[in-house]
Amino acid sequence: AAAAGGAVKPDAARVRAWRLDGRQGLSWETGRKRWKVQIHYGTRLNLGRFKTKEDAIACRLLGEDRIAAGCHPETGKYVPEAERPKPPKTQVKNNAHLLGKP
Repeated sequence: AAAAGGAVKPDAARVRAWRLDGRQGLSWETGRKRWKVQIHYGTRLNLGRFKTKEDAIACRLLGEDRIAAGCHPETGKYVPEAERPKPPKTQVKNNAHLLGKP
């Protein structure tokens, strides 16, 4: 099914796989009883609030697909490579210990 911006809505299997992966970008807002979707694109962008977790995950995946295609995650419009924001820096200052002994 087509979604806004000409992108295709992710299938149910991909949404289930994302849920099992435990990735970030979703949070439950108790007061609103909605799932909040965010993504980092230069700054943190709010992609919306949804009643079901599956719809929230589908929105997050759509945003990730748009970024991978060189488009803005909210509007779906193409962004020239020179104008795209850089990915966020990691919080780990020295990750040499993760590489193991040589």
